[in-house]
Amino acid sequence: MTNMEQIKYAQWQGEYGENNRKNGYWRVIWRGKPLRRVGGYYLNGLKQGIWNELNKNFWILAQIQESGQYFQGQKNGEWIYFFDDKKIGGGSYNQSGQKNGKWIELGDVFYNHSQVTYEGEYKNGKKIGLWDIWFKKHIVGKQNYMIGGGSYDQEDQNKIGKWIELSDGFQEFCQVTCSGEYKNGKRVGQWSIWYKYWETNNNEVIGGGFYDEEGSMKIGRWIELSDEFKCDLQITINGEYNNGKRVGIWQKINIQNNKIYSQINYDK
Repeated sequence: MTNMEQIKYAQWQGEYGENNRKNGYWRVIWRGKPLRRVGGYYLNGLKQGIWNELNKNFWILAQIQESGQYFQGQKNGEWIYFFDDKKIGGGSYNQSGQKNGKWIELGDVFYNHSQVTYEGEYKNGKKIGLWDIWFKKHIVGKQNYMIGGGSYDQEDQNKIGKWIELSDGFQEFCQVTCSGEYKNGKRVGQWSIWYKYWETNNNEVIGGGFYDEEGSMKIGRWIELSDEFKCDLQITINGEYNNGKRVGIWQKINIQNNKIYSQINYDK
């Protein structure tokens, strides 16, 4: 488990049977109080029957629960994701415990202001075909609209063709996407970085560059987002790549006023 809030505040409460195996009903205590309708049954240490449990990303701003059935400790059949007591996603597992058929999955950092879902198809645990990325606004209008996506091949779960992806930290007030092409699961050619201004809904290119045609290696001039980039401090870092490595002087620039924020020389 890597979710720090769950590590700190979630406790499973139940009984152990023979050989120190969990047995009977277990429930979740969250911040000292039992969570309503969350829990399920163990039989000789294996989950069995209907379970309501915390999603791996459950925290104070993303109280996501998932509900479905276990058979001998393995997820089976239909599973549903709930957020604010509303169904927001899910799909089915086959007899081998692999995702199969149509699924709606949640973004890795799903929470109130980043309600991102991915909709597409699995075949025996592998993504295939077209996958769409959806985003539901929490404040402005609360509408759900498609913001990206692309296709996977039918064999190796490699991304292929044109894609629009979300940047790390994507949320309602900082909507940054990247668009370009994949070849055999690797980025090739020109990729662009887009920023959507939530106040006006205008979508503008604020960066990007080129990958070589072989192995996702950045080449030539690039404008990237700095680690400090956020909606009220839009800092990019601009410079040159040679064989996938930064070379020469790179400048951090505040694109809101076009002033140099700082710079570093990578040849030193």
